[in-house]
Amino acid sequence: MGNKVAQEVEKLLAPALGDFIAKAAVAKGCKQIGSDADTIAPTQLGALAEKLELAVKALAGPAVAGQLAARIRSIQVG
Repeated sequence: MGNKVAQEVEKLLAPALGDFIAKAAVAKGCKQIGSDADTIAPTQLGALAEKLELAVKALAGPAVAGQLAARIRSIQVG
């Protein structure tokens, strides 16, 4: 399921990638930065956004990837 940070990122990615791929992308991105969807912290959003931008670029194009990465970096979790 992931913590609140991971859920917010998945929510942003889902419209462009679909729910399943969004969840898988977040899990892989978290792993690449030495975390996981259950423990990722808001301070890791910049690094996660960078990893996800590369992945999303191949699936949805560079413009969409850049927009999503910027939105991920700006997530505010309570």
